[in-house]
Amino acid sequence: MSIGQGDFLVTPLQIAQQTAFIATGRVPTPHFAQEIDGQEYKSKYTDVLNLKEREQLPVIQKAMYQVCNNLKGTATSYLHSKVTIAGKTGTAQVVAIKQDIKKRKLEHEMSYYSRSHAWFTSYGPYKNPQYVVMVMVEHGGHGGHAAGGIVSDIYNKLLELGYIKP
Repeated sequence: MSIGQGDFLVTPLQIAQQTAFIATGRVPTPHFAQEIDGQEYKSKYTDVLNLKEREQLPVIQKAMYQVCNNLKGTATSYLHSKVTIAGKTGTAQVVAIKQDIKKRKLEHEMSYYSRSHAWFTSYGPYKNPQYVVMVMVEHGGHGGHAAGGIVSDIYNKLLELGYIKP
């Protein structure tokens, strides 16, 4: 379960919330409103980490940075974001593949509806997290390959529109 193998049911919003938690160390309450009754809506966060957990959080944050910025990272070669981000790629199998099969089909050789879903969750900018971008591509195959370009385009648009300050 710790690496996602097995029965695990989660929504994209839950993944985005957990990504924001890792980025900030606080659990955000998801919302869509920018203002209510003319008043800007202020995000609500819940502190859930004890001191020891808070001290360990940078290890996870650095690992997510490496996914997107280290030459061996699972997303690095698929990203073209102008914003420095941290993230996690993922693949959700649609059909079970028996472990005793010696020669397995490659993802692109499988019928479309048997292909895995591609996940990529991220936060950025890395040093001053402001946004979480979570992309799931149905039957897209592997996370970084299928979703990396989409994630990059979203961060680049946020930068272009001035939502993220360089």
